[in-house]
Amino acid sequence: KKVLVSSPKYGDAQYRIGKTSMLLALEAGNRGKPEDAKRHYVLADLSLKNARRTFLKAAADTLDESAQKTLKGHAFDCGIRGAGIMLQTVMKNPQQCEKMLDELQPESEGQKDMTAKILNLRIKALTQMGRGSEALKYLEEQMKTTKDIGAFADAALSVAASIDREATEIAGKKGRQDPEAQAAWKNAIRLYKASVVAMKSGGAKADAAKVATRLIIITGILSGMREDIPLATLDGTVKIFDKEAIERANDAFALVA
Repeated sequence: KKVLVSSPKYGDAQYRIGKTSMLLALEAGNRGKPEDAKRHYVLADLSLKNARRTFLKAAADTLDESAQKTLKGHAFDCGIRGAGIMLQTVMKNPQQCEKMLDELQPESEGQKDMTAKILNLRIKALTQMGRGSEALKYLEEQMKTTKDIGAFADAALSVAASIDREATEIAGKKGRQDPEAQAAWKNAIRLYKASVVAMKSGGAKADAAKVATRLIIITGILSGMREDIPLATLDGTVKIFDKEAIERANDAFALVA
């Protein structure tokens, strides 16, 4: 029997195709096949958009409030997955992701889980666009609304790295003691420390060594040390800007497999 495009069953079918295509894209990426991965992501994006349109129409056509809530939830899930696809390496379209998140924002009103998902992707999109300072504002908002610190390990690390790059660029033009560069590095070191805590609480640990290294380097910069003097050779009379950063660096090194 033919399934009508306007039927929720059609939406379900398109949704399953979208999810399967995303899994195939991940597998292709892991096998070092970026062209295949992109092809699967493009199909996933199209299928999820078809499913979202169907779910939204079905929600608008029914008077059953319970069914409306379920269908709108399905539509949001399609939208948030589609937005995430835009941030994949082979797609790299954070501008489109941001646009899709703006569309989803009204649907998350009063829904903490939905709001958290939008915030997480928005932070990643902003960091991909080099807007680290703006991403920081959203990250701080997210950190206030969740008790699961491990949930924002990736986001904290992404923002820290983006702000770190901004600081390095500023220092390259104006010097390492420039107030703007110093302020950016202070924010970066704060977020790097938070990312280590998040890693210890169950967050992804793949970049632990990089985080540890940046914590040590930035601590040296903010302590006014020369680049050619390693911290390990300093005596106890030298004033370290942030001793906790060194402790978190040690924690991060301990997480390296």
